[in-house]
Amino acid sequence: MFDPHSESLTNTVFAAVDLETTGLDPSRDQIIEVAVQRFTLNIEAGHFSTLVNSHIPIPPEVSKLTGITSNDLVNAPNFNEIKNQVSGALQGAVLVGHNIDFEGPSRTFRNPPRSAHPG
Repeated sequence: MFDPHSESLTNTVFAAVDLETTGLDPSRDQIIEVAVQRFTLNIEAGHFSTLVNSHIPIPPEVSKLTGITSNDLVNAPNFNEIKNQVSGALQGAVLVGHNIDFEGPSRTFRNPPRSAHPG
């Protein structure tokens, strides 16, 4: 039987993840925002969030839904620049989320490395 007051559950750190993307197709769309909220049953245990420069225009329907525009991403880091921070925010935590089939590790969105010297 589930006991919400068990010592092991009370001390468990959870991480809720939310992603915003340029669309629903992981083969062509990219992550434009990452948020991770760490918590236990009793306290907030940390938070990480950032916009992510997708280097592609944000479709109008995505901007309408998320409130994120292409201009918002101009000075944002690309995913490769924040991947270690995201990994650290998830480290040692139980992953929880809504619509995890879409946002979870089974879906890999494109966020290719960007060269500092294109060409």
